[in-house]
Amino acid sequence: MEQEALFPLVLSVLARSGRQEIRERFGLQSCIVSTRIVIDVLNRYGIMGRPFAVRTIASYGDYAVVLGSVDGTPGKPATWNGGVAGHLVTVVPGKNLLIDASIDQLDFARFGIGALPCPFVAEVSDAFIDGIASAYFSVEGCALVYQPHSLPPAVVKTREWKSKTPSGSVVARICAEIENARPLTSKEFRSRFPDAYAYCGKRERSNS
Repeated sequence: MEQEALFPLVLSVLARSGRQEIRERFGLQSCIVSTRIVIDVLNRYGIMGRPFAVRTIASYGDYAVVLGSVDGTPGKPATWNGGVAGHLVTVVPGKNLLIDASIDQLDFARFGIGALPCPFVAEVSDAFIDGIASAYFSVEGCALVYQPHSLPPAVVKTREWKSKTPSGSVVARICAEIENARPLTSKEFRSRFPDAYAYCGKRERSNS
């Protein structure tokens, strides 16, 4: 399949089972390894994604939850170089998309903040990808804001980012599901199911 046709299928499988696979292996608060897995899956199919550091704010009424500096001033742990960001997502510049594969960690249902779709996939502007404008969304009654920040070098030096195992096994399982869902080309059908291909050929000839 052409990349344009395959891209929705990749997103569909990531949405249907990708996060479940990640949570079972790495838990809820896993934005770094979640982003790494999403990027590895996308790259496997020729879709270029890159990690993107953000400060994320979800609010409902008088309540708000922040992934990053609560008051917008520096002071995060060492992984974030004492900066303002505290969350990692994927951006796909060629398609102006944001993919947040761990937004479900913002689960504060008692305050009206929860049940957010995960992964959260949304169109963003060039200005957001260039790091000069925030992205604003209304999701399940919540206001959701992504503020872009420079990617701290320490993030891509973490074990969660660098280790190919066990994240590689999760990537392999997600890709296997994509392959199972991907329509076969005529050549692949003939190679994998020669008897069925021969039968279909006979049916076509008898109907012509």
